[in-house]
Amino acid sequence: MRFELDDDQALLRSSTRELLENEAALADTRAIMEEVAEGFDKNMYAQLGELGYLGVLLSEEDGGLGAIAFAIIMAEMGRVAFPGPFLEWTVAVRALADCGHAEATQWQAKASGGDALVVLALDEDIRSADPRDAQAVYEDGRVRGTKVFVPFGEHADALLVSTAQGLALVPRPGTGWNASPLETFDHAQRFALVELDNEASLVAEGEAA
Repeated sequence: MRFELDDDQALLRSSTRELLENEAALADTRAIMEEVAEGFDKNMYAQLGELGYLGVLLSEEDGGLGAIAFAIIMAEMGRVAFPGPFLEWTVAVRALADCGHAEATQWQAKASGGDALVVLALDEDIRSADPRDAQAVYEDGRVRGTKVFVPFGEHADALLVSTAQGLALVPRPGTGWNASPLETFDHAQRFALVELDNEASLVAEGEAA
């Protein structure tokens, strides 16, 4: 089966390639991964937000571009080994939009605009990545529990946390949550073990997805 891009998709590919070659050259990738504490260029992600890239997985009605566009962007990012949480960021933007909760909507606007990093915190046990196994608890307006392998959890502005009661939105307070970095072989990734006892909002009830 032969697959060809239509004109709009081809334009997206060429414009994304040009952007990344000019603003995120492969030659600069290692320095960012190894020398920048966050593991990514915050200014570059703000630019991606301004250009609509971080909302690519939103519905078309909300300005998204669809799965093929997402694949095109990811492929171009792979060409320059683009560092940082683009995948996690865009998935969280879509998850926030799907919550249908006022606070989630506010954070979705911040995240899709590149003003805030929000990521999902799902895993609690290396043996299970099923959010239905969540032991974290939302009670009395707080989330309590521990999450492992939270992508870029040290530097996120908010977390979407799976709990036994549903999906909770946890903005970073002044002192933050207790995040311990985890060692990885991949310098392009950052993972943390996050211990939570924080104020939160339940933005999606039932089994966390």
